[in-house]
Amino acid sequence: METAATCSDGLNLSKLDLRPNCRDFGVVPANDGLLDTLLSREWGATGGALWRGKLGVPPTPGVFRTAGERIGHYRIEEEIGRGGSSVVYRAHRCDGSYDQKVALKVIHPVPELRERARLERNILGRLSHRAIIQIMDGGETDAGEIWLATELVAGTHIDEFCAERQLTWQERIRLMLEVCDAVAHAHAVDVVHRDIKPDNIIVSEIGHVKLVDFGISTISSADLPHEREVALTLGFASPEQLTGQPVTSASDIYQIGRVVEEVLSFVDLPRHAARNLAAICAKATKQSPAKRYQSVLDLRDDLLRVLDVRPSRAFPWSLGRRMQFFALKTWRSIAAFGTCALFGAACAYVFTYWSSSGA
Repeated sequence: METAATCSDGLNLSKLDLRPNCRDFGVVPANDGLLDTLLSREWGATGGALWRGKLGVPPTPGVFRTAGERIGHYRIEEEIGRGGSSVVYRAHRCDGSYDQKVALKVIHPVPELRERARLERNILGRLSHRAIIQIMDGGETDAGEIWLATELVAGTHIDEFCAERQLTWQERIRLMLEVCDAVAHAHAVDVVHRDIKPDNIIVSEIGHVKLVDFGISTISSADLPHEREVALTLGFASPEQLTGQPVTSASDIYQIGRVVEEVLSFVDLPRHAARNLAAICAKATKQSPAKRYQSVLDLRDDLLRVLDVRPSRAFPWSLGRRMQFFALKTWRSIAAFGTCALFGAACAYVFTYWSSSGA
């Protein structure tokens, strides 16, 4: 049975498989005790977000629809997802304009959810990135349900994709770089996702990431009083979400750190990568938002440093540790240079010996 190990500095190593390197880990700062980590251990991550505030519990499901029914320009084929606030159908455009498959999300006719659905539609309209789901259309049914049609994303949740394909640690990090690119684009247009988790990151068959479900996202620069009533996912919610504090882009950074932990759980990591990644996750998931990375691009840069066998900026590494990273990165060059030097010396010796013998 697997057991969690803890180094002398208090950092829990149950996520990243760093247990063999525990003695070498004293330079990495202890991570804060996080309420959502405790919650996820007790209950596990939920399949969807849990509503807080005056919504109380998930509202009663809306109208049940069957294959063949029409909503706007689209005809339903089958149900592909259901949550507390909406139902998602696979559908196709049926007005004769052109052939198109979509994911049709129908939000239950609850006043608070209607406002939330309109905001989601506006947020998706702001976003234009290859790694973010795109909105196609939107409207309202006769029953008062807000609906939106988005591109139909085929693929697998990122954690399942990594496990099924048995991806290397480098391949997993490259997927997370795509996630960082998508979130950085959202932040550039003042959008905070607020529910970044493996279930909301889809990887296509050819290995490209798509960030989906902006159902509880918000616009950071807008004054939205109803945004106090938010949702969260246990195990991935930031401390400020759990305590009802203002949520900023730092919350997305926290959640990306948690996803990095998830996709690299118990993966065979070389020691340098283990140290680096643990330091990165520790910084990204700090209790205080101010102590996390200042931007997603800073986090992305540190992940690139892991791939490049360089010390991350997540921690002020000692000179000795930096020299270790340098040696690991350059050992092939050093070995090649040494080999060439020895070969040159041998050739010089042979030439000198041959010259003296000839004389």
